[in-house]
Amino acid sequence: MFLFFDLLDHYELTTINKLKTKVNQLKGIQINDIARSLTKSLEFTDSNKSGGYFDLYLGGSLNGHHSFGCRSGKCRLNRINKTGAFSALYSNTSYIPNFFADYHHLIKQKSLDEVKVIFYNDLLIVNRLRKVLEKGYLKMINTKFCKKCAHSVLEKSDEIFTETFIADLEEFYLSYLKGEVKELMNKKVVIIDDDKNILFDHGGAFTSQNYEKYPLGIMPKDFLKETGIIKRYLQGQLSGLRYQYLSSKLLESPFITDSNAHSKFLTQANIANENSKYNESLKQLHFDTPIFEGISLDKVIKLRESEEESFENYRNAIKKSLTTYLKNKDSITPNLIEEFYNDMIQPEIRKLNSKVKNTKSLTAKKILATASVTGMAIGVGLTTNFVNTDILKSLGLFTFLGTTSASLIDYFNTPSDVKSNDYYFLWKVSNL
Repeated sequence: MFLFFDLLDHYELTTINKLKTKVNQLKGIQINDIARSLTKSLEFTDSNKSGGYFDLYLGGSLNGHHSFGCRSGKCRLNRINKTGAFSALYSNTSYIPNFFADYHHLIKQKSLDEVKVIFYNDLLIVNRLRKVLEKGYLKMINTKFCKKCAHSVLEKSDEIFTETFIADLEEFYLSYLKGEVKELMNKKVVIIDDDKNILFDHGGAFTSQNYEKYPLGIMPKDFLKETGIIKRYLQGQLSGLRYQYLSSKLLESPFITDSNAHSKFLTQANIANENSKYNESLKQLHFDTPIFEGISLDKVIKLRESEEESFENYRNAIKKSLTTYLKNKDSITPNLIEEFYNDMIQPEIRKLNSKVKNTKSLTAKKILATASVTGMAIGVGLTTNFVNTDILKSLGLFTFLGTTSASLIDYFNTPSDVKSNDYYFLWKVSNL
């Protein structure tokens, strides 16, 4: 990624507070040329990199791509920031698709203003994630599929993407989403509310001449289905899934996602092996539990590099603990992951907090006790107007500074039995 960011530096597209102005000055052909140069600078992947528990391919909105999952800049940045922290906390490498590979299509399909918004958001995200990308915890890649490999994988997906599968998926989304017909500028518009970001980026507004027949107000489920909006959008999601699933198979890395459509596909594709099951659990643990709320990505990276041994201990410990907990479980549910957190992780963090608190309390008492002895020595000298060095030595004055200094070091240092705990790294993260 170093050449990638060298190019961004060359084009003066790395200063965030000037980025929007710089992008607005670009012409369409310039955006296309920059995107092509950035794409050429990225690693071209056509074979397995390593595969295993600690290498992942990120799907849905987890990868931050403008064509998958949420599309608004705010939503994309929020998701990818969490993904960057997840990668630094857990994986060796998390793969995401190249943001800049499809600009030659975007230029033809969208207005220049729309392209500039997408380009600005793409640049904003990669600049915010520069450290995690340069360190290789997160890797943006190009993929090259051999025809035989692609045919084999896509053939399997074709067997699953049947009309029945799509119809069942549509019914699943219809049970969650709400539609309402409103009139805007003398035209009827279907507004779909998706505040939980189940399928759309929080929602959407759709127009068509065919919607004029529907009355204003909340749409019944059968009317919303009749519009075909959800089915069309769902088919677009599944098209993106084909590419992402194919990429993960090429890399032989577990595919994790936050998309319901993707998760249902993965279940039917029968690839929920131990790797995939474990990584899906880690993803839920990271995104849905309070221990990871609001952590600084830069601080996580520094901590991982300064605590390499404790990081490996924590990662192996949580792998062992979680795989044991999930053994013989048929499905991964939010309640199951919450139970794991409450039963296995939270008690460990509390235990470490308690140990540190108790150690500091004992050390503080030791410092105060030493200070008290010294106070007695000074008091004797002042009241008798005579300070005998032998008396002061016997009362500890000359050892006070040394003793207190050592005690203060103990006070601010982490106890050795805390450092040796398998969850020490996680405890450090929770206290960042």
